[in-house]
Amino acid sequence: MGKLDFAGLFLLVGTLGVVAGVLVGIESSTRPENGMRRYQRIMRRFNWDVKPIDKKLELNSTRRLGVVLFLLSLLLAGLLVRVASLNCS
Repeated sequence: MGKLDFAGLFLLVGTLGVVAGVLVGIESSTRPENGMRRYQRIMRRFNWDVKPIDKKLELNSTRRLGVVLFLLSLLLAGLLVRVASLNCS
């Protein structure tokens, strides 16, 4: 196995980011309650109690932002494919 150069590391980190973004985006857009609970658990570790003022509004925004994250992840995937194709030529 060869050394991992900057381009290889860039593609590896970018691919991991795309996979994470797609998975979190899908989950947030289909099950926004899980994302809200995850955020509350994370903030509890920092001694913060986080509760939405308007739960319906919060669920809708989480769902919309999940779709945005999914689409941005797909855009990033396309850019990574383009960079990889330029790197191979």
